[in-house]
Amino acid sequence: METQFRLLRFSGGIPLAMTMAAEVLLRGNFERFDHGEQTQLITVLIEELIQGLPPSVQRLLEAASVLWRFNEDRLTSIVDDDIETETFRSLVRLPFITLAGDYWMLHDAVRTWTQQDLIRRKPQTYEQMRWKALEQIRSEERLHPRLRSKLRMDKLYLHEHPLVRSTCFLGPADGVELRECRECDIPAIQSLYIRYLNFIAPSVPEERHMEGIIRSVWLTDPSSFITIWRQNELIAFYGMFPLHDRMLSVLSDAPLFHPFLTGVETSSEGLLVMYGRA
Repeated sequence: METQFRLLRFSGGIPLAMTMAAEVLLRGNFERFDHGEQTQLITVLIEELIQGLPPSVQRLLEAASVLWRFNEDRLTSIVDDDIETETFRSLVRLPFITLAGDYWMLHDAVRTWTQQDLIRRKPQTYEQMRWKALEQIRSEERLHPRLRSKLRMDKLYLHEHPLVRSTCFLGPADGVELRECRECDIPAIQSLYIRYLNFIAPSVPEERHMEGIIRSVWLTDPSSFITIWRQNELIAFYGMFPLHDRMLSVLSDAPLFHPFLTGVETSSEGLLVMYGRA
């Protein structure tokens, strides 16, 4: 049962990913399915994923794993080279890539496997790709300021800390969409935050942390929050607060931040991340 649970978590519950992982497990000698065995399994799975793919498509697959969502422009910025359109079309025809709105996305599990394999084999290359991708998203923000709030999820996935990146768990699931936060969503966000806080720190149920400043943050900059909905139900949110003067003033009202805000300079690029989910 424990192995089945780990397999489900490892595959992200995606039928394609579960089938591939189960087939490899049956062929191999994977008993406990612990971290070491998962690492070995990822290597085998990646080899199967890229089997028969031209090197040019394999290269784009690696680049796509760095991004939460991608298109031809974004991949071009990462690989620092022109991409043949037919090569890009060959990539997006792969069965584990789907079109979600104006962008393509790798299935969550496949993205994670490919990215982890890339980081292990070529950590410096991954970091270079991540920085180039971040610069591309920032250039899109400058070119289309009205898309700023929608692009923040893309920026969050490019965060330098893997724990922050791993919170971007939502792929192109049916009925899942991102929406701008409205004032009427604030009570639900506060509730989600407290529930999440109680989940990760159940021994301190009276601790509220940032709950008291959520509304003030929204009033200061409504685009600071992104809400995540499934079948018209608010299931999670991200808060990404730009560290400008007005926001720093609001954050200073939360004792939690006092040790961190001393000497902090305002920044158009600096962000403080907040998260909550059902």
